[in-house]
Amino acid sequence: LLRNTLFRMARGGFHDHLAGGFHRYSVDEEWIIPHFEKMADDNAWLLRNYIQAYEIFKEPRFKDIAEGIIRFFRDVLSYEEGGFYASQDADVTPDDEGGYFTWTEKDLMNALSNDEFRILKMHLLSEKGSMHHDNAKKVLFAEMDAQEIAQRTSIDIQKIHEILKNGKSKLLAERNKRQSPFIDKTMYTSLNGMVITSFIKAFRTLNDSYTRDFAIKSLDRIMSLYFVDGNLFHSDGVRAMLDDYVHLIDANIAVYEVTGYTDYLAAAEKLMEICIDKLWDKSEGGFFDTEDELLGVRIKAIEDVPHPSSNSIAIRILLKLSFLRGRQDYAEMAEKSLRAFYARAKDLGVHSGNYFNSMDEHFNHLKLNVFAQPGSAIALDVLHSFYPYTFIIYGEDKGFIIPCLKTACYEPINNGGDFKEFLDNLHKTKQE
Repeated sequence: LLRNTLFRMARGGFHDHLAGGFHRYSVDEEWIIPHFEKMADDNAWLLRNYIQAYEIFKEPRFKDIAEGIIRFFRDVLSYEEGGFYASQDADVTPDDEGGYFTWTEKDLMNALSNDEFRILKMHLLSEKGSMHHDNAKKVLFAEMDAQEIAQRTSIDIQKIHEILKNGKSKLLAERNKRQSPFIDKTMYTSLNGMVITSFIKAFRTLNDSYTRDFAIKSLDRIMSLYFVDGNLFHSDGVRAMLDDYVHLIDANIAVYEVTGYTDYLAAAEKLMEICIDKLWDKSEGGFFDTEDELLGVRIKAIEDVPHPSSNSIAIRILLKLSFLRGRQDYAEMAEKSLRAFYARAKDLGVHSGNYFNSMDEHFNHLKLNVFAQPGSAIALDVLHSFYPYTFIIYGEDKGFIIPCLKTACYEPINNGGDFKEFLDNLHKTKQE
């Protein structure tokens, strides 16, 4: 079900087939007609979804989609100096719904050669993509994939892939000549934390140095701009809320795990201490969203609306920091939060799904003590491996790692082959 849903989403017009990334939401159940706004937070989480799908299913299509999201951030939603913008508007003007993103048949004919038009029309142009206010304008979506087109045309599949690639490049270049929708260039701490962590997760799977380097540059910039004199800000002059703390802490931990630089780990702990001081519910557990009451109340939420709740992420980072910084009090706070939200999360069901992921992580995380230099062969084997919940800490360089599951630690492992075998056996044990 998960695999099919991810494929359907990516084939639809909800996915931008030219520039990469996803629009805000679909207005139909087939994922064809979107609301055209493109949001940083949506794409950050979708990047993680498609990266994880590639790790699990090993299907190149998922990797292509993830790389497209990264390109969208690089080309549209990022500062060259580091940091990510908030969003790209849906339309250039209110009376031209989807005009920047939609195409007429004539538009395609003018931009492509005859052969390219024939193939691209079969691939991306369909009456199902017609806009309600102007049927001539179509949302591009994958009505036929390359294999189907090859079968219908008797053209070699590799030739089809080449035509599709070249044709899409031409269409994107043509679209880039249009007046583009407004880009909200505000840099919010929470959104940047989300994207930075997603970029680091992508690096660990794709081993693409751009994603790692730009994520680190972005984190350094956000920390310098918005963490000032012990105070964290959401944006210029606006005090931070819970989602700013948890996503920035998560980003610092993620960057530590790929670099081994303890300054990031120290920053994560410092931010956690401030977050606890300002937002922790000392009586019942869990974190409030804001320091002050709004309309006489302080919200303490566990709902995923629409992306994972800040309290569920707080549980995860408390668990990580309890191991990485040797803080038993953090582990106790994570458990207290799990207990505090259990009844509400159970009633909410799927709407608090990430709470149950955090509970799963509490019981099933894998601690990886890396006694090796960051960047060494064994350390890279750890980074580029897949297990749902891992905590990575670096120690003295001895050329091996020691994995621990719950309170059980295993024999040292000194090469990637043995580590892969260990993870394979661990996966099999879980499945049984």
